[in-house]
Amino acid sequence: MFEDCPLEHFIDPLSRLDTGRRIVRQNKLSVERFGDAGNQICHEAHFNRAEPCEGCLFQNVVEGGRAERWYLADHDVGGKPPSYYEISLIPIVDDDGTVAAVQEVIRDATATVAVEQHLIELSESLGRQTHNLRKDLAELHKAQAALIQTEKLASLGKLAAGLTHEIHTPLGTLVANLDVLKHEIDGLKEELAGNLEASVRIGRMEDLLELHDMATNRIQTIIRSLKQFAHLDRAVMEKVDLHEGIEAALNLLTYELKQRIEIERQFGAIPAVQCRPDAMNQVFMSLLQNAVQAITGTGRIRIATRFNGENHVELEFEDNGKGIPAERLDKIFDAGFTSKPRGVGTGLGLAIAHQTITGHGGTITARSDSGQGTLFTLVLPVVQKPA
Repeated sequence: MFEDCPLEHFIDPLSRLDTGRRIVRQNKLSVERFGDAGNQICHEAHFNRAEPCEGCLFQNVVEGGRAERWYLADHDVGGKPPSYYEISLIPIVDDDGTVAAVQEVIRDATATVAVEQHLIELSESLGRQTHNLRKDLAELHKAQAALIQTEKLASLGKLAAGLTHEIHTPLGTLVANLDVLKHEIDGLKEELAGNLEASVRIGRMEDLLELHDMATNRIQTIIRSLKQFAHLDRAVMEKVDLHEGIEAALNLLTYELKQRIEIERQFGAIPAVQCRPDAMNQVFMSLLQNAVQAITGTGRIRIATRFNGENHVELEFEDNGKGIPAERLDKIFDAGFTSKPRGVGTGLGLAIAHQTITGHGGTITARSDSGQGTLFTLVLPVVQKPA
């Protein structure tokens, strides 16, 4: 049975079947793997099944005279992970074109399938992270472009630093997964050396990895640039009179307020507050600009300050403008969100204000009724806690 013949030239278990699925010949590897199965039905001898394997294409080969290949998952009754087999069926045709027998090649593909499944999972994870990263970068570019045009350089540095920090963690995961994926593919190349079809598929994976690698390098370059840019924001904490900052902002808005908007000051006796004056003045400017833009025609802006007797001061900025619809109120501190017409606002002023106030250990809240105006309330500590 083991004389020199074409069956022995195969590097996988091979059996010759008649058209009734009965084994008529085996090579040595088939005997070693499945035992001497002469004259037995293939699915009984190879996989201990009473019925043909699911997905079996034997009949297609017999009737169509063309080779077929498919994968079979053989589940172990003991609860172990399934084994996977790649089964190839090659017809042996008589001179008259009739299929006389079928060569069956069974290759254990468990390791290959496991690696491919791992690669698929890594690729899907990588895809999700890349998608989220692209969304973050799109928001970052949008915010950066608007800030360059409309906000102070110091505010840009602060926002850029925060966004850079948020992007750094998912980017690190993405880069690490790329390294793991490269290692897995290198191992797969060694395991499947000589398999032309697998080599082509691995080559496509390597091309995709190269594109991912270029993209992550580009993102890392952008983040490094943003970190350097953020270092421009080096203002220090000082004890300042907040009333002076409010008045300075009002003076800058004189042209927009003149003969149109009345300013009602309800300033209380408040202590000097430890803060970054440049950032705090930008908050006052943003709140006042929003109030001015919310008022059509004539109107009123009320500014009130008070000391709560402990360690906090409270500030209120209220206008009688058009107000903010209730369904939009919880989004007003999101970067990029704006209800103003194109060219009027960037949607970043309140986001920066929120970041500045919370960065000083305070809070900023908004209350509004559509058509009735808006009230912003700020609470700030008089003295900053030690870092």
